[in-house]
Amino acid sequence: MDPTELHDTTMVDETSPNNVDMIDDVDIETTPKTEEEYAQSMLTLRAIVSSKEAGIIIGKSGKNVADLRDETGVKAGVSKVVPGVHDRVLTVTGPLNGTARAYALVAKGLLEGAPQMGMGGIVSNNGTHPVRLLISHNQMGTIIGRQGLKIKHIQDASGVRMVAQKEMLPQSTERIVEVQGTPEGIEKAVWEIGKCLIDDWQRGTGTILYNPAVRASVGTTPSTSTMNQSAPHDETGERMFTIMGSAQANEKALYLLYENLEAEKTRRSQLQE
Repeated sequence: MDPTELHDTTMVDETSPNNVDMIDDVDIETTPKTEEEYAQSMLTLRAIVSSKEAGIIIGKSGKNVADLRDETGVKAGVSKVVPGVHDRVLTVTGPLNGTARAYALVAKGLLEGAPQMGMGGIVSNNGTHPVRLLISHNQMGTIIGRQGLKIKHIQDASGVRMVAQKEMLPQSTERIVEVQGTPEGIEKAVWEIGKCLIDDWQRGTGTILYNPAVRASVGTTPSTSTMNQSAPHDETGERMFTIMGSAQANEKALYLLYENLEAEKTRRSQLQE
């Protein structure tokens, strides 16, 4: 990836003392699962990839992504190209063991297919590769843990280095967590991260998903915001909302969208009861 694609992103190491105070009060009580139960628990995990990397992941006539699905048993797809936007979103859905294995194969394929490039920029010659996972802001606490102990455990157990982006991505409540390591290390790290997300699934509800899009230009009328809804753009069936307007208008639109989403979830829950 061209390093210029990472402009205006402030990356911080979440294990540093300056960044763990925000999650000191996180203490989630969960019923412990067995490793086998975790392995079979369903999880959707997304990552940002460049357009070049997306081509490698998909392969000629879709061969690579088809092989990935067959080998791991997951559903995997890459969002369609948006003109003028370098990034695309890889979505993997399946049991945790398959999802972790899928990301290891993705990292391995990118190392072999484009050893000079990576999700986060230039790849070093030590066989490691960065994967930029998309994690809900509300679930960051369970991945970091008290005083950063959980993220330290994940790094120590897998041999990877994890760095989180400080700010949420535009028009979303997701943040980037970059995992740098060997394919084997990435598989172990995704396994541990997945366990955290499965235990803390309730905090992930209502997440506003990030979708790469051309952002509104400066000078848009402050009081108006335009929202377009597309058809499902990959195999997951997810729909992409593109909101364009001033920061103030976009914030209001996101608030109303989130409010309507919560109301609909409540309505459906009541119908089931």
